[in-house]
Amino acid sequence: MSKHVRLDKLIAVSVKRYGLQLKADWRYEQFFKYLQVSPSYLQAHRIATGRLDRNAVKLAKDFDVVAKTYAAFGNVWNVEFRTWWIKRAQYQFGIAVTPSIRKIASVDVGKEATESDVNKAQAELEQYLLADRLVEAKPASLVMAVPLHGSRKEILKQFTDMLDKEYNAAEHKVGIAQYQVTRNKMRESTLKNAMRVLRAKSALPNKKLYEVGNKAKIAAAYETNDDKRMLNYDKRRLMEILTSRQLHYAYLLAEHAARGKFPCLDKLAEDEARLEFDYILLQRYFKAHMKWLKKEIDRLKGVIATRKTKKVL
Repeated sequence: MSKHVRLDKLIAVSVKRYGLQLKADWRYEQFFKYLQVSPSYLQAHRIATGRLDRNAVKLAKDFDVVAKTYAAFGNVWNVEFRTWWIKRAQYQFGIAVTPSIRKIASVDVGKEATESDVNKAQAELEQYLLADRLVEAKPASLVMAVPLHGSRKEILKQFTDMLDKEYNAAEHKVGIAQYQVTRNKMRESTLKNAMRVLRAKSALPNKKLYEVGNKAKIAAAYETNDDKRMLNYDKRRLMEILTSRQLHYAYLLAEHAARGKFPCLDKLAEDEARLEFDYILLQRYFKAHMKWLKKEIDRLKGVIATRKTKKVL
């Protein structure tokens, strides 16, 4: 099954099960991958998780934008794209359904609220605040107790009075997507090539650029070897230029992704606190990720095998 087919099915789940308005787009998965290699996004993660003191480092001028992106999309390491999409990303990219009133709990007249009633109410409240409200694009909400005592008119008056006190029409907005990928003319192959060169550079952090380009296989016409009799310095120089350009593309894509703008190759503003790629760190990440991915695949295979065995029994 191709990645695009899997994405189509995943988006269908977002639409049917979670009530979101979304269209499948290859940019979603590329956005996920470029967040994983963004130096700024990693810094935001370390600060958010207490691994780095914000006051102890010099931050980019627009770091608050990166921190906002991290708050929206969270941890993107050692998590599979599908899981990340369902738990975080779909709510940021999807246009939410119209907010609706729902019942959290009810207690009959004269009845004592039991521990079971409290637990059910708590579960319903958590479901609404942590899941359903996200689907509805986080509207302003009011959780209240309405005693069903007295006339309907008296109950409605109390309810209306409180609603008038809490409701601010100026703050009421139609549910819109918090983030959107940019549907420009940039091709998927452009992003994949840049990522491939970045991975090659991370695997060969101390090698020359033409060697990185050779390993990435980005331009067969410019590949050379070290045989002096066959050495072509023009080809080598062209490979170095192409490799450097691809690494620059990867950097721009990653850093713009960290700022919620993707895919984008616009020039970044000059900033002395801006972070660059740490190729040694990226090498460790890519190796660790592949190791984790293998374990995760083995785990899922085990789960599937167990289910099949139970069906047979």
